[in-house]
Amino acid sequence: MKNANSIGSVPGAAALLGAVLGAAILGAAVLVAGCTSTHKQTGSPADNPLWIDVRTPREFHQGHAEDAILIPYTEIAERIQTEAPNPEQDIRLYCRSGRRSSIALRTLQELGYQNVTDVGGLEDARRLRPFGTE
Repeated sequence: MKNANSIGSVPGAAALLGAVLGAAILGAAVLVAGCTSTHKQTGSPADNPLWIDVRTPREFHQGHAEDAILIPYTEIAERIQTEAPNPEQDIRLYCRSGRRSSIALRTLQELGYQNVTDVGGLEDARRLRPFGTE
């Protein structure tokens, strides 16, 4: 005997449940993808600085500069070409205190990136760019 509240007893309930579960899975995928870039360069490299947060994903999700992308400083050498293929791109780096962003700056300079600025720590970045959370 079926319970009157079971999914099978309500027309279209299985399809609705499938749609809800699908939306939840898609939402989780979007949240994970939020750690990657959606930055698209338009205009000249100097017109559109690329803000890169070089902290951890956990720190990034607690708050980051508006339109910043996350590339942890330990991954910057491997991922920068995908995010900024033009070595003349204006890039702004920041972290919590300035230590990791200074390491990322040296790495990018060694790779030939010419217009990279180490903004420093969070408070320095906040003075230059609005902050938000995901």
